[in-house]
Amino acid sequence: MTRGVVIVGEKALLARLSIEADRITERSAKALAKAGDEIIRVTTPKVPIDTSELRGRSFNEGPLLSRDTYIQIVGYEKYDKNYLDQYAASVHEDMQARHRVGQAKYLEAGMQEASRYLLKYLQREIQ
Repeated sequence: MTRGVVIVGEKALLARLSIEADRITERSAKALAKAGDEIIRVTTPKVPIDTSELRGRSFNEGPLLSRDTYIQIVGYEKYDKNYLDQYAASVHEDMQARHRVGQAKYLEAGMQEASRYLLKYLQREIQ
């Protein structure tokens, strides 16, 4: 005699699971976009304003689906293959530069600051 579990209403259960999966995906996408906005909000005051160029060049793209993973792309100054001197990257990485306003590693520092509460926010929004 074989023992097993019998699920009554299997089709209804599968349909409901599919609906819930779509809702979770939609909530996840919205939460990632909001998290990107928050990262821009936190990092912008840290961006050096020596030439005032970068603060107006923030971007928050996504969420983008890559295989089975959502990706939110946040930064300053989009990559342009024709623009060889990537200003945002050089300002971000130059630890020797002294800025009147802002700092090197502005995006990294802002991400570390925001990560303290963004993970809890994302968990709350997805549940």
